Amino acid sequence: MPGEVVLGDVCSFTVDHEQSNRNTVQEVEWTTDFANVTRARIEFGLAGGELGMTAPVDLEELDEPTYLVGMKADRDYAFRIVAESEAGTCTSSELSFTTGSLPDGLPLITKAVSKPGASQGFIVTTPGVDPDFAGQARDLPSAYIFDTDGDLVWWIDEVVFDAVHAQLSWDAKHVWFFSRNSAQPDFWNVVEAPWHGIFFYPEGVGFAPYDFAVFPNDGVAAPHPEVSTDPPSYVELRSTEFGRGYFVLSDLSELYDAEEGGFRPTAVRYQPEDDTVTFGDSLLGGFIKVTHAGDLVWQLGGSSPKGDSFALEGIEQWADNNGYHLTSDGRLLFFNNTSVGAGGDPASRVVELQLDEENWTATKTWEYQDDAMYSADLGDVQRLPNGNVLITYSMLGVMREVTPSGEIVQEFDNSHSFATRAGRGWALFGYAEFRTSLYGPPLR
Repeated sequence: MPGEVVLGDVCSFTVDHEQSNRNTVQEVEWTTDFANVTRARIEFGLAGGELGMTAPVDLEELDEPTYLVGMKADRDYAFRIVAESEAGTCTSSELSFTTGSLPDGLPLITKAVSKPGASQGFIVTTPGVDPDFAGQARDLPSAYIFDTDGDLVWWIDEVVFDAVHAQLSWDAKHVWFFSRNSAQPDFWNVVEAPWHGIFFYPEGVGFAPYDFAVFPNDGVAAPHPEVSTDPPSYVELRSTEFGRGYFVLSDLSELYDAEEGGFRPTAVRYQPEDDTVTFGDSLLGGFIKVTHAGDLVWQLGGSSPKGDSFALEGIEQWADNNGYHLTSDGRLLFFNNTSVGAGGDPASRVVELQLDEENWTATKTWEYQDDAMYSADLGDVQRLPNGNVLITYSMLGVMREVTPSGEIVQEFDNSHSFATRAGRGWALFGYAEFRTSLYGPPLR
């Protein structure tokens, strides 16, 4: 469409903007007569209010639109363009638009608890696994994002079985999501979805029923059974001059011994501060840290370590861990699926360990358990910037933000049955990633 000329304070802009095929996403393209622009951004927010969200502009890809994401449906918004050069800054006047409506069939998230001190931002997640473990598609989006008001701001229309994890790429231009269901081996499991569309990871990569982590260069770390079926391999999927492909870095048996039942590395995380990858193995009851290249760094928990390992202090060896967060200051928080409640029934807990790599001790510093909360599968935890902890009880469809004292300051409920809505089944949660912004690197 023809561009609209918009005056700035010391320059002018020509701007095109339109709604993406996601009704809550706006695409913006622009040019300016402001000379020698070195940096630019688009500030946006609800019309009539503070334009408190910021989308960075990639000046090397000005032929591609900048996507404004994180907005609610059926609301009036405004934006302005800010261009910078060595000579100064030029800011456009505001332009307005209205977001579209949400389609039917998206998860219905209820904000069950809201108290002062709760974090404000966005949560990237999935509908989790079939609660009957029957491997049935539930006609729900494979990945979606909601804000801390409980409002959906982005989603993928496509449906895959048991979508358990979704992450934004480091440049926040793509969403990676993953299904671990073995009933559909021809479904490529690590999927990269641009904000305005979707495509699958390269055919021939095969089936990866565990988890993945995204590197800053958009490579993907994953334990991968079909590259080396017994034991699984740690591989990196990345782009090359010949296209995307996978590279075997090590077999898991080189890193740790399998427990009875084999290897089950159900959670994978990347640590940018030292360019390492960690695996949480639910059968091991522990965690393995490796370099980006696949060399063993240490083992936490489990038995018979092959290298450096930690002595547990203040906690006995546990069984069954899934989601976790290793912070830059050496604290590891993990979701322990199967603990024991006061009445002897199973309950899930979150444990924090302080890791000392000089004395090789792992000391329990914090624990949270509600005996009424039990997630037999998945479950996740993340230390938030305000010091609170986000806990995801995946199989209950509940997320909680709790303070260090254990007070619940925010809770989201996604356990509503969709049985009366075209047989949609249960909408629960997979792993979850909290972000203060949908732009830039992740918080963990």
